[in-house]
Amino acid sequence: LLKKVMRRFEQSLRDTKRLQRRYRRLSNGLGCLFLVVGCAAMGVWMRYTWVSFDLPLEGSPNFPPQFPGWLAVTIVSIPIILYLAMVFVAGSFGAIMVARGRFTRGEAIAFALYGNYPAYWLRPK
Repeated sequence: LLKKVMRRFEQSLRDTKRLQRRYRRLSNGLGCLFLVVGCAAMGVWMRYTWVSFDLPLEGSPNFPPQFPGWLAVTIVSIPIILYLAMVFVAGSFGAIMVARGRFTRGEAIAFALYGNYPAYWLRPK
């Protein structure tokens, strides 16, 4: 399953070079929005886990013993949260495009989960 998912991501990266100009701009804009949403979600998650690990909110000269656990949870969660942010942004955009009749449901799902572009966004080979 992971191999199949990675293959679809690789295809998406190759297809990025073939995007028509207006769709490349749209893709870049969605990418920027995804980063903003992802960074905001990461900030909220870090604050939530900081409090959950009972770390002090004010400055402390020493690292408390819970700090390495918090750091490990944060590092592991970064790709997960960024992927979820991508799915949220691309899924919302895909839902709008399905409602407007521009994407099929399958294209919207592939766009949200794997970043695969609809065929009409690409220049011919």
